[in-house]
Parts: sequence; C-alpha cells; structure tokens
Amino acid sequence: MPKFSVKRPFVVLVGVIMVLLLGYVSFTRMATDFLPNMNMPYMIVITTYPGASPEKVQNEVSEPLESSVGTVNGVKNVVSTSSENSSMISLEFEDDTNMDAAMVKVSAAVNQAELPETAGEPMIMQISADMMATMMTSVDYEGKSGYDLSKFVEDNIIPELQRQDGVASVDAAGMVEKSIEVKLDQDKIDDINTKILEKTNKTLAKAKKKLDQAEQKLNDGKEKLSRQQDKLKSQQDKQSGELAKFSKMMNEAIATKQAQTSELTSLRANRSALKTEKKAYQDKIVPAYQQMNKMFETLQQSFKEGEKAYQGIYQTVYQQVLIAAI
Repeated sequence: MPKFSVKRPFVVLVGVIMVLLLGYVSFTRMATDFLPNMNMPYMIVITTYPGASPEKVQNEVSEPLESSVGTVNGVKNVVSTSSENSSMISLEFEDDTNMDAAMVKVSAAVNQAELPETAGEPMIMQISADMMATMMTSVDYEGKSGYDLSKFVEDNIIPELQRQDGVASVDAAGMVEKSIEVKLDQDKIDDINTKILEKTNKTLAKAKKKLDQAEQKLNDGKEKLSRQQDKLKSQQDKQSGELAKFSKMMNEAIATKQAQTSELTSLRANRSALKTEKKAYQDKIVPAYQQMNKMFETLQQSFKEGEKAYQGIYQTVYQQVLIAAI
C-alpha cells in the first residue's frame, strides 16, 4: 500500500477527496432525531363512570374489561386502576406483537364486555414515545428558601414554558407547599362526643318509641285487614251461592223461553197451514156451495111451479068430477 501510494499519488489524492466529499454531504444531509419512532408494546383502556365510587367502578367496569381483554393473544400483563368516576386498564404485550392488529383485537374484546348503561364508551389508546415528556429541566435560585423557589417557579417559570410553541403541558415536581396542621383537644372531643351520644340516645329512644307505636298500629291494621278480608270472603261466598241460584233460574228461564219460542214457531206454522186451507176453501168449496144454492133455488122454483100446475089440474079434475056427479 505505501508503494502504491508513492507510485500513484494522484489516485490516492482523488480517493481522499471523494471520501471527504461523501462525508461532508452525508453529514450535512443527515436528519437529527432525538426521539426516534419506537413501537412500544403498551396500551391503555380508559372508561368513565359518572357518580360511581372506586369500589363500584372496580366491580362493574374494571373487572369485566379485565376479563375481556385478558384473553387477547399477545397480552403479557394486565393492570387496572379504579378511581372515582373512571377506570384505567394498562395492557402490556409481547415485544414482537403487531400493535395495529392488537388494537383491533382489543377493540373487539372491549365491545363484548357488559358494562353499565350509564358508563361511557371505553377509549383505547396506544402508548407511544410521543406521549412521554421530551424535556426535563431543574431550577435553582440562590438565596431563596424552598417555598420561595416553588412560588417563583409556579409564578414565572411554568407560565413562561407554557407559552412556548409546541409545548403541550408542563408538570412540576418537588414543589414545596404550605400546609396547616390542626391538633384537636382530645378531652374536649371526648366531652362533645359524650354529649352527642347522650342526645343521640335520647333521640333514638324517642324514635324507637314512635317506631313501636307505628308497628303496633301496623299490626292492628293488619289484623283489621285480615278480619275485613275474611268478612269479604264470606260475603263473596254468599254472593257466589246467590249468583249460582240466579244463574240456575236464568238458565231455566232461558230454556222455558226457548221452548215457548219453539211452540210459537209451531203455532205460526199451523196458522200458516190453516190460512192456506182457508184460502183453498174459499177458492174451491165456496163457489161450489154457491152453485149448489143456486141449483136448490132453481129446484125450489120448479117445485113451486109444479105445485101450482098440480093445483090447477086438481081443480080442473075436481070440477069435472062435480059436473059429472051432478
């Protein structure tokens, strides 16, 4: 290599220049990333439950969600935090887990969990490096006490940092706050507790007496109600017997009515047959009867005329006999 460099110094110079040139271009165009994109295998599920105590949130929200998301493939650890009005469940996955696919599976598992109607819609978030603090700083002020330094940071440093572009939030740690310690006189507390207990016992005794009286009235009312029920039952039984009797009479009346209706129908049929016979009598027999009457009248007239003729002949014969006798 030294011999080659001595024999061909121009080639070596060109190579050095190219290396320096490539290094300069690479250095000037290299992107600086203080927080590279990292796939963190963590996910949280946040659910609101307005008006619920931590115990209620734990029993009705956190435990059902833990049971559902704990069966998702790749889940390594599940930790839940139940507080007043809200629940937060942290999921830790295996390092090689595809978080996009895990998000879909967790969403399906959350939708299958049975939550109270008043609970909010669970919100699923994937933990990323962008959600963490990107800058930490410390503040020191010579000559100031811890409380004065905390007051200075709260009034000056924090507002100034919050006004900067790109700052989402500013949290302070190690702040000193003033507090007041109140110590109570135990003897006075015991004395007050004794007075309260005596007054409470008297009130409870009066309330118990009223409660006993009310219970006695309730028992009397129950006994009276029982007697009324027995009396009502007896009246119902009596009315049921009368109703059965009236029902029987009604059935007999209905049967009688049906029989009379049947008889009336039969009479109406007989009446119709008689009307038919009467009409036939009027149409046939009456004219024949009238014709016979006319014949009788004609015969009677003939008999009268024959009688007159007979009398005439008799008179004639009688006269002739008298004449012959004379």
